[in-house]
Amino acid sequence: MDDDYSLPRLKEFAELYVDEVRSYQPSLPPEYLRDMIMYTPTEEGDQHAKFRMLVLSLLFGSFSLADRAFLRMLLEQEIVYHRYNYGFSESIKVCAFMLFVLAEVEDVQLLWEAKTTSFDTMCGLNDQLLVGAGIAATLDYLRRADEPWSERASKYISEGYPYTFEQLQRYQTETRQLLAKHMEILYKRWETSST
Repeated sequence: MDDDYSLPRLKEFAELYVDEVRSYQPSLPPEYLRDMIMYTPTEEGDQHAKFRMLVLSLLFGSFSLADRAFLRMLLEQEIVYHRYNYGFSESIKVCAFMLFVLAEVEDVQLLWEAKTTSFDTMCGLNDQLLVGAGIAATLDYLRRADEPWSERASKYISEGYPYTFEQLQRYQTETRQLLAKHMEILYKRWETSST
């Protein structure tokens, strides 16, 4: 789909798409809408990567807890993408960051999966993204989960830097600004390459 539209038309379609997806909240949208952002490998990469990033940039501008199920689904697609492709795409960080901001402790499992998908995601996804709900609440949740993944995540977080609330707030503010700038640069790069 990404190649079928000029960038302005694709962005306009993404705006309509986000509105339609949100009309189904808090549930996930129907399958035909989910298919439009699913990881779909082609010889050039992921058929829906650019559209998914446009959707993420629109959500990034204004997201809430009502978007959580859809954000989780987007992160699942980014995990699959990063499992089969080398490198690191900012799109996985944008997804993870929005879930970090929503601060639902149950999301730590998906965030841990994202972080541990590959060497590149382990390096590219900041440790702070795992503890949006707070370090104590996250560690408590991980202990109660009592599964192999949660034990590894708990050990990793416990051995990491003990972030204070103020440090996590500063991280959130700085990362929001940085990601907004990255998305702006990416969009401009797409604009110049499509002309």
